[in-house]
Order: sequence, then C-alpha cells, then structure tokens
Amino acid sequence: MTTPAPDCVVLDIPQGLRLNLLGLVVEIGPVRILADRAGLLGNLVASLTCGGVAAAARET
Repeated sequence: MTTPAPDCVVLDIPQGLRLNLLGLVVEIGPVRILADRAGLLGNLVASLTCGGVAAAARET
C-alpha cells in the first residue's frame, strides 16, 4: 500500500495579511494555497515549488 504524497504548500499566511495602500486598507484572513499533484496545473505548480515526483517520493 502506498502512502499519499504530502501536501505541497505553495503559500501559507496563517496570521492573515493587512495592507494599507495609500489609505485603502485591505485585510485578508488566513491564506493557505495547496498544489494538488493530481491536477494538471497543481502538478505543474508542485513540481516548480516542491520538486518533482522524485522529491515527493523522497519525503515519504
């Protein structure tokens, strides 16, 4: 039985983000973007940010 590949976290901002853009305040809550290796775009992003399939195999 194979274990699933660990999540590839592309961006993680757990505390949220607050930007003051010349008086326009933008608040964003917690942000977490994951790349799903099963999808075409997710696989591409995961290979660029977390390494390819070989890197995922080494982590397990």
